[in-house]
Amino acid sequence: MAFERLMLEGERTSSWSEKAQEDVMLKLWAVINNAGVCIPGEMQWLTWEQCHRSIQVNLEGAVRITKTFLPLLQQAKGRVVFVTSCFTDGGLPGAGLLSATSAALDALADCLRLEAQGQVKVSTVRLGDFSLTTGLLSEHHREVAAMRAALPDAAEVDRFSAYQDAVASRGLTLRSAAPPQPLPKTVCAAFEDALLTRRPLRAYQVTEGVGARLGRWLRAQLPSDLRDALVTRRFRRQLPKVTHL
Repeated sequence: MAFERLMLEGERTSSWSEKAQEDVMLKLWAVINNAGVCIPGEMQWLTWEQCHRSIQVNLEGAVRITKTFLPLLQQAKGRVVFVTSCFTDGGLPGAGLLSATSAALDALADCLRLEAQGQVKVSTVRLGDFSLTTGLLSEHHREVAAMRAALPDAAEVDRFSAYQDAVASRGLTLRSAAPPQPLPKTVCAAFEDALLTRRPLRAYQVTEGVGARLGRWLRAQLPSDLRDALVTRRFRRQLPKVTHL
């Protein structure tokens, strides 16, 4: 089976389906909704533009793309893949919009899979923190500047700076960072299975390292009060200057 990849972006939905039919000689087999925005920061720090952009790219874009191509996918009995995050099962401080849009996409995938009744197979690929691989936060310094300029309370500057310094200390936001590297084999294997296996999984969990997998399992299993206490303790240890935690 031969495949041709078609990269689409923007909001010109009326031309997307036509472009697919013109450029793809056979049938449209799959749509991978991979566009995403991640802006680390507490809700009170984010600007409205950053909130709106996160929802527009992470959620609205996936809905728009999927709805546009659904008739072609139904004809081919193809696949839809939504790329979400490990925050789908529970958010962490500073990841509110990413957590919310990931959970929304997960619910959308469930509904679409039931509606399709096997005519289109739908999966989610829940990725862990591969920022160093993808360069997702390579422009985060611009987001930090926008948040800092809009902070309404001067007293929040110290907390904000402590949080963003901690993010930067992980090397995720360095403008001089090395170019993005090829994705790990585990990530590629998840996409390959979602696209090509006869019975793809509902969700593929791809996290980096044993610690991340254990943390995800604990978040899913623990009572909410205990989970919140452990998350708070962890962030107090990692971000001692962020006094709210």
